[in-house]
Amino acid sequence: MFIEFSLTLFLIWFISSVARSFMKRRKMPPGPFPLPFIGNVHQLGSNPPFTMDEIRKKYGDVFTITTPIGDVVVVNSGALAREVMIAKKDDFAGRPLYFPAYELLENKDLIAGDYGPLFQFRRKVMLSALHMFGEGVQSAEERVNTEVDWLLKKIEDTNERQFIPKKLVMATTIRVITNWLFSQKFETKDPILQELMDFDEDMLKLNCQCGYYQVLPFLKYFPTDFMKTFASVRAKIDNFFWSNLKQHQKTYKKGVVRDIMDALFDSYEKEKTKSPHKDLGTIDDLRFLVVDAFLGTSDTTSSTISWFLLYMIRYLDVQDKIFKELNEVVGKDRLPCLEDMENLPYLRATVCEVMRHSVFAPLSAPHKAIRDSMIEGYHVPKDTIVFLNHWRIHYDPRDWDEPALFKPQRFLEANGNFVGWNTLPAFVPFGFGRRACVGQALAKVQLFIITSRLLHQYRFEIPDGEPVPPFDGEISAVRYPKEYKLVAKKRF
Repeated sequence: MFIEFSLTLFLIWFISSVARSFMKRRKMPPGPFPLPFIGNVHQLGSNPPFTMDEIRKKYGDVFTITTPIGDVVVVNSGALAREVMIAKKDDFAGRPLYFPAYELLENKDLIAGDYGPLFQFRRKVMLSALHMFGEGVQSAEERVNTEVDWLLKKIEDTNERQFIPKKLVMATTIRVITNWLFSQKFETKDPILQELMDFDEDMLKLNCQCGYYQVLPFLKYFPTDFMKTFASVRAKIDNFFWSNLKQHQKTYKKGVVRDIMDALFDSYEKEKTKSPHKDLGTIDDLRFLVVDAFLGTSDTTSSTISWFLLYMIRYLDVQDKIFKELNEVVGKDRLPCLEDMENLPYLRATVCEVMRHSVFAPLSAPHKAIRDSMIEGYHVPKDTIVFLNHWRIHYDPRDWDEPALFKPQRFLEANGNFVGWNTLPAFVPFGFGRRACVGQALAKVQLFIITSRLLHQYRFEIPDGEPVPPFDGEISAVRYPKEYKLVAKKRF
């Protein structure tokens, strides 16, 4: 009797669950029908979005999948991505407040923070501060040059022996951003530099593994490796970023901008005086914007340069063409500088093609519908999560001729000029709309100076006896290429 009663209850629940799923999703973008409890998790594969392309082939440019924490809409074309992020930028400007980002950053940052008046205020503060700091572009360039000189010296010390470039690249980009943020410089073996490299990698680990903790939130009360990493990351936010903020407050002089931190203090006070009666948080909240600047710069720049070097040793003809351009414009008697950028179109085109072809960020950060909306005529209810599939957008044959091929010339006009970062509608390395990367101007400066100086000074090759490294990436929100070796041969 009990078994029959239990089976009856289960059957009623199952039918009810199926009916609710059908009613909720019938006007949403199409997609595979979800199972109770797990939704479509079993169909996503081990490395989305690469392993869920069969869903796209069956259901089209926009589809819906269900997970244990809600429905997710995936956008797979450049045209629809612009509809979502530009034409309807306010509708999809939200962020889901996921663990651990919510507890680490307290919804007081720009990368993971939800959309609303406080987000808008902080975005204004950050944009104003970066503009203020960027006005002294010579100072920003000089700081990059100092850290790239360190990188060039470390490469020279290899004496044409093979080495793995990832750690050196990471160290360089972290040295640049901490110099920009706090005017802080590191000695080669400074333990803080290693701690910041660990912090960067730990944040990527947390992002990759956090899904279990959304579904089973009680897990965060167990002493797992994940929670130990979480505790370590939280401690570093306090011990480095907050302590630097406090130290900077003691020496800050109004109107004097030594670095981005000073610019943030100045911008915060100016923006806050415009709305004196609103609760806009405290100046201590700026530490979360600093964490954003650190992560947003270090991850994407390190990954892009790591991929760039891999492509250079795989495509020596491209590397030689870049050097020819550098030699004609810069010569042998000085290093490239920011003023050379406009005269080096092929280098810039190659950087863009590396960002497209490598798919260093396969999926966008999750967006959230802050109101009921539509995508391509389909209903998208409020609070639905929306992802842009950068991999598919950057490999769509409707937008890219022979997308699987590495062709820097696709970013050049017929006359050989660089087309620009924002001209091709299906190229989205820095996002767009309300969630576009606020620091992209400085990121482009850093990418240009590092790549131009590396190729001006060295020819990079695959070491003798080593296999040709594949274009395989690690499974991560920001993908690095799998570990590879190279040798650097001095040009002059």
